[in-house]
Amino acid sequence: FQAAWLKVHHPAEFFAASFTYEASDTDKLAILIEDAKAHELEVLPPCVHESQTRFAVVAEGTIRFGLEAIKGVGAGAADSVVQNRTTRLEAEGKPCPNFPEFLVDCVSGQINRSAMESLIKAGALDRFGRRRLDVLADLASNLAYAQSVAKDRERGQGMLFDLGSQTAP
Repeated sequence: FQAAWLKVHHPAEFFAASFTYEASDTDKLAILIEDAKAHELEVLPPCVHESQTRFAVVAEGTIRFGLEAIKGVGAGAADSVVQNRTTRLEAEGKPCPNFPEFLVDCVSGQINRSAMESLIKAGALDRFGRRRLDVLADLASNLAYAQSVAKDRERGQGMLFDLGSQTAP
């Protein structure tokens, strides 16, 4: 009775919780998403700029796909993406502007190449404005660059053009 009451009076929250619970079973998830659409709810695709780790209600009647529900991503990688986004938003007040910088942010976290490929194929990186096939083709070189930049940042080294944004010691 409680589940039926929630589905009638708070359908977006009910379906977001149901999606999260069934995230590992893609067949049940697909059925639930169709049911949500039949109840006139909109399910938005995953996005590294807006998605949370789990499914979340973002507006009245609108649910955003959770990052951990993407096959091949997992909770650790999803948490890392959300944490990196939050850190960048607090520091700069805006989301990551391009894919290479996003990779630099993610290299230090729990995101590996296969998780990144899953994010790309699911469309979570479409906001960067590049075609998925192009991003996948350039992934190896972008990951190598991101790892290099992340190592330099760990050692305290910056790039030549980074000096304009910082005061020199």
